[in-house]
Amino acid sequence: MSAAARLSILSRGLVLLLGVGVLAMFLTSVFYRLEHPSRQMAMQQRPEAGGGPASGMAGGMGGEDMEAMRRLMQQMSENPGDIGVQMELARRFGAMGAWERSLMFAQNAVNLQPGNPEAVNLFGLALFRLDRHKEAEGAYQQLAALDPKSVMAQYNLGVLYKHFLNDPKKAEAHFKAALALAPTDVRVQEMIRAELGEAKEHGQ
Repeated sequence: MSAAARLSILSRGLVLLLGVGVLAMFLTSVFYRLEHPSRQMAMQQRPEAGGGPASGMAGGMGGEDMEAMRRLMQQMSENPGDIGVQMELARRFGAMGAWERSLMFAQNAVNLQPGNPEAVNLFGLALFRLDRHKEAEGAYQQLAALDPKSVMAQYNLGVLYKHFLNDPKKAEAHFKAALALAPTDVRVQEMIRAELGEAKEHGQ
């Protein structure tokens, strides 16, 4: 059975469940953020982008966003092999703080196109937010192999090794690699240099 066929079977059963749960998950994510204000994004989406590093995921979800989610889930049911829909659902559930569901759709996207850097990025981000750090390491190593010029992949690997996997030497190497790629945003450069400086101190 093809990957698209397997996704079709799963998707049709999930559409109703997900549709009913959208509002509940939105409310849950709001309460979670209120109760856990110190849980910050250690890894940012596309820190090399011109707009600078993101300050975090989007906050609330209005009526238009909920309608967009329903449309996306309907599209997924009709065409589970559409990687664009799978990735957009991964992004939107991540924005709601529903990282288990974000991971599911990101995994679907990776299964459909293992060589798609954005799919691998979404997969790695969801793994990280679920505290599955060793698996996130593998995802970002794959992203670095797919896109050797990805500042984000190198930076995120540095963050993982420094803060979660207790390997300051690897962390320093990845921060240096990120800086060597010459990110254009000054804030990203400062962020990497700050991490690199601390990594050097820990390595002494």
